[in-house]
Amino acid sequence: TYYPRTALPFLNWQLYTYGTVILALLAASRFLRPMPELEGSKPVRIALGSMAGVLGFLLLNLEIADFFTPRGSPYIQWQFRGDFAASMTFTIAWALYALGLVIGGFVLRAAPVRYTGIGLMVLALAKLFLHDLAEIGSLYRIAALIVVALIALVMSWLYQRFAARLEISQP
Repeated sequence: TYYPRTALPFLNWQLYTYGTVILALLAASRFLRPMPELEGSKPVRIALGSMAGVLGFLLLNLEIADFFTPRGSPYIQWQFRGDFAASMTFTIAWALYALGLVIGGFVLRAAPVRYTGIGLMVLALAKLFLHDLAEIGSLYRIAALIVVALIALVMSWLYQRFAARLEISQP
């Protein structure tokens, strides 16, 4: 069981609660100034940003699960089997989140963020091939492959285009 659901699928307590914490973590990560007398201030900024990323991914999955939970159910239900739309929404959302991480990694010039995005894309592709494709019909299978392949193509194009520039510009 989980906290009782509200009538609105996206504007709910999860978005407010997790969103507030994510914004606070991102603000703290952004505005925390490195102090010369404090040797470990950079790892603290990295940890705050990492926690915001993990909570953002959790919030994404909570909102998807809440949206696909049948109306009238008092609690959120996590269903990975039997509902094609929910399963594919999870997969596509994971791929889009991975794309966002790669883009954020280029903007912030942070290789670990890019690597996390690539790892999440591999996870989304593994879910697509090992779980989703076994349960859907051929027409939907083609559509699912095309959508996730397009996201992976955009990610690889971005990586090809901007990764070399980052390596050249860094000392």
